[in-house]
Amino acid sequence: MVSLRLSKQLEQWISSAARVAGVSKSEFIRQCLEDSKQSAELCPNAYELGKEAKRSEIAEAQGRLDDLLREPLIDYYAEESQ
Repeated sequence: MVSLRLSKQLEQWISSAARVAGVSKSEFIRQCLEDSKQSAELCPNAYELGKEAKRSEIAEAQGRLDDLLREPLIDYYAEESQ
């Protein structure tokens, strides 16, 4: 069991929202916490975000390196064929 101290505004909002949803305040809060938990599980954590960023940065750098290496080779073979 959890007990919370809420501001009057938040308590009024919860009461109104629970009434509109047709559930008790406790059930409304429980549903909100479940929704929040599911949303948090779907969001990547900082490690995952960093890992993805590093992959894209490596791929981007590899693409730039390929371009830098390819251009002199193209120029070299163009000169050789003339």
